[in-house]
Amino acid sequence: KNVLNIKEAIKKIADKSFWVELQDEDDTEVLLRWLDRVYIAKGKGTVTVKFPIELAPYLLKIKDGCFTQYALANVLPMKSHYSLRLYELFKSRETIGKWDVSLSKLKELLFIESGTYEDYRVFRVKVINTAIKEICNYSDLSAAYEVKRSGSRSITNIVFHVCGIEEEA
Repeated sequence: KNVLNIKEAIKKIADKSFWVELQDEDDTEVLLRWLDRVYIAKGKGTVTVKFPIELAPYLLKIKDGCFTQYALANVLPMKSHYSLRLYELFKSRETIGKWDVSLSKLKELLFIESGTYEDYRVFRVKVINTAIKEICNYSDLSAAYEVKRSGSRSITNIVFHVCGIEEEA
């Protein structure tokens, strides 16, 4: 049973893809997956993972503190890729507790293309509320938000309140 759970979790990670700019003279972008190959030696109880070579520059920066660390178990159940990305943003600011971000900057950080989710109500329901619900239900973080308006109507910023949840022993 545990081997099946591990295999399912590894498959979920392997199935997630993302774009990376290679920063070469041609301004090339490549679609990558997190894992290139995975070997499970059942007799030894080990898992060996091979990452794509294109990830090496990013993985080598981990020791420099350029990445946020979190347990995969906190994000695997999430269905929305916005939930995962918002979780990463929250996790990197967890110790601060409060994050004030402009609506345009938030969309940029969530990799939302310009012209998408122009109606704040749709953005709130489909992106923010869905992500907050999944983060609170599945992860080690609790989050809420409030909006800041300019004038009487226009929403300019979102203030997120984030805190870690203590695990029960």
